[in-house]
Amino acid sequence: MTEPTTRTDLRDLYRRPASAPPARGDQIGAEVITGFTTERKPKPLTWRNDHVLLLGALPRPIPEPGSAPADLDRIGPSPAERLEPQRLTRPAPFPRECYENQLYALGAGGEVIRDLLAGITARGHRSWLVGGAVRDFVTDGPAAKVNDLDFTGTIGPGELNDLYRVLRRSDAANYEVWVSTPLVWSLTPPSPSRTRRSKRPPRLMEYKALSATGFPFPAWGGDFAEDATTRDLTVNTLVYDPDEDVLIDPTGRGRADTEERRLVVVYGGDDPFEQACVILRGLKFQIRWQEHPAPAFELAAWVRALPDDLIDRIPVETHQGLRDLRLKCVPEKERGAPELAFAAKLGPAAVRLVTALREGGS
Repeated sequence: MTEPTTRTDLRDLYRRPASAPPARGDQIGAEVITGFTTERKPKPLTWRNDHVLLLGALPRPIPEPGSAPADLDRIGPSPAERLEPQRLTRPAPFPRECYENQLYALGAGGEVIRDLLAGITARGHRSWLVGGAVRDFVTDGPAAKVNDLDFTGTIGPGELNDLYRVLRRSDAANYEVWVSTPLVWSLTPPSPSRTRRSKRPPRLMEYKALSATGFPFPAWGGDFAEDATTRDLTVNTLVYDPDEDVLIDPTGRGRADTEERRLVVVYGGDDPFEQACVILRGLKFQIRWQEHPAPAFELAAWVRALPDDLIDRIPVETHQGLRDLRLKCVPEKERGAPELAFAAKLGPAAVRLVTALREGGS
């Protein structure tokens, strides 16, 4: 009689070691950690800006990197613990090859990224590639053209800034770093000719710690499943671990939707600005994948459930950000009548949004 085979549970790769940094669900004495946040001021941003959020207690600074409170009980789950085992797979043959090729193509910038990620690991944290690059590696393989790399992980932006400053002292390149209000840490190549008023050069990489929801301010410390709910479309929720060569599909349908070019909204919030961003990104993929037409029923149904006057509910001061996003999402040759035709397939809210942004910009 043949012995039954045992399937390897790839979630075991992400079990937290005994020396792991504090995480959500851990206890400090009798207080439970519910997440983390980062105060962007005062500058310069350091690990002291990262704060731990405690149930029923005031936020406090995260312990210094490499140390932990004597009464820390590491009982919190790993980022993968809530996922079903089948949502973690070996994605042969392309992602690792694509990732390595992309770092090589970035030259000195790729080496900076390697050093930064190695530093994150050395501090006991984890990091993963997420979003657009993973999507494009899955759909296009070695032919993928990736403009930048997005990462997520467990380290906070303050500590990440500290780590980068250490690396910067040993690297001749003068890269620029900034942290946005949603706590996205970005790195751009050096640009000696840039003036204060000129635009930043294209970013080399972005990093946003795994999002924690339910707070009235940006917070992190969540897991793969929770972080996925803060993204726009299922095709942008895939996570790749190049060290372990593991593809993580938190929604359970991200890989299939990506391979079949289906547009399904995963964002569950009610912020009109974010809803507009989802529409514009959905429009981008409608245009990009028009040679591989797949029904966008789910996306259209989501848009049609939005109020037709969505654009009127968005603060005027944020319209420029939407205009900039439209220019990134819609190629010049598709602007005007073509983009409106695509928007019409989604619904009145999309048409009014695109029309208003066109009238307010190029």
